[in-house]
Amino acid sequence: MKRGTKAVYSMLGLMTLWSMSTAASNAQVTVESVKVTLSGTHTAVYCDQQHLASCPAGAIGVWNLTNNGITLQPGQTLILTQTGATPANNFGNFDTSERVSLGPNLFSCTAADPCTVTIEINGVQVYSNAGPNPLNFGNVDDGSLTTNEAAQWVLAATKPNYTLQLGYADNEHTTTCPASGCLPNPFTATYFLGAGVAGEPGTNCGNNCYDAGALRITALQAPVTAVGRMTGGGSVFKNSLRITHGFEIHCDITDTPNTLEVNWADANNFHMDTLTSAVCSDDPAIDQKPPKSAGFDTFVGTGTGKLNGVAGATISFTFVDAGEPGTSDTAAYVIKDQNGNTVLTVAATALTKGNQQTHQ
Repeated sequence: MKRGTKAVYSMLGLMTLWSMSTAASNAQVTVESVKVTLSGTHTAVYCDQQHLASCPAGAIGVWNLTNNGITLQPGQTLILTQTGATPANNFGNFDTSERVSLGPNLFSCTAADPCTVTIEINGVQVYSNAGPNPLNFGNVDDGSLTTNEAAQWVLAATKPNYTLQLGYADNEHTTTCPASGCLPNPFTATYFLGAGVAGEPGTNCGNNCYDAGALRITALQAPVTAVGRMTGGGSVFKNSLRITHGFEIHCDITDTPNTLEVNWADANNFHMDTLTSAVCSDDPAIDQKPPKSAGFDTFVGTGTGKLNGVAGATISFTFVDAGEPGTSDTAAYVIKDQNGNTVLTVAATALTKGNQQTHQ
C-alpha cells in the first residue's frame, strides 16, 4: 500500500491437513477464524474480530465473521479485504504490502526487508510464502504514492473442500492500473467483507478507495462415490513465459499411474512422484463432451515430487476439461521448492495448445 456437483475425492489424513468445519453430506465450509501475518524485520498481524484476543498484541481486528462463522455452500465465495481505516490514520486496515498497523508507522515489503506471508484459517496454517506474492507486492514496495500494486487472483492453496486465492486491490495510487484492472476480478462474492475508505491527499481516488490485500475462498462441490481419470496437457502463457504440462491422474489417488510434468524456462522442471490429494468435481455450466460425459470436468489436486531433480517440492493444481477441441480447457498451478518457497504461480489460464480429457 501507500499511505496517505458432483465430486470425487480421496485424501490421506484429511482432517489433519484441513480442519475447517465441514458437513460431509454437502461439503459446506465454515470459516470461523482467519489470521494473516506479514513478518520480517517488522511484523503486522490481521485477525477476525471474534478471535482478536488470541492474536498477538497490536494485531488489527479486520473481519467480522460472526459468532458462528461464515458458512459457504458448494460454489459460494467469500472475499476478505480492508473493511475500513486504521485508528491511527486513514490507511486501509489490510494494507499488507506496507504492514500497516495500529500505529502511524509503515514498514514496506522490500528486497532489503522482505515480508513472509502466512495465512491461518480455523487455527490451521494453510499458506506460507517468503517469495513474491500479491499480498507483499513481490517485496518491491517503494512506499510511494504513485506505484500501483493491483494484482489479479492467484491460486494459493487447494484443499479438499475449497480453494484459496490471493489478490491486491488498488484504485488509489496515481499510476495507471494494470491492463487486468485496479481490482482483482471478480471483486464480488457471496459474502464480501470489505469497504472502501476516503482517499489520501495526493492520490488518485476520492472515495471508495482500496489499497489492500484480498483473500478469496471458494467452496468446492460435494463429494460422491465415483471414479475417473484425466489425461492430456498443453501449454499456457504467463506474460511472455511459456509453461508446458502433461499428465495422467486419477480421482482415486490409489489408482495408478499418477504422473504430472511441468516445464518452463530456463530449463526448469517439476516432476510429480506422488499424487497426495484429488477432488474431481462437475460444474453444470461446463459440457466436456464429446466423446461422452465422464461425470466430472474439474480436477483439483496436490502432489509431491522433484524440482530440477531436488526432492521435497510440492504442487497444487486445477485442470479443467471444457470440451473439444481443448481451446477452452484451463490449467492453474502453484509449485514450491523443498523449502516451501513458491517458484511458479499460474492462475487459471486457457490452453494455447493441447487438450485435457476426462474419462470414466
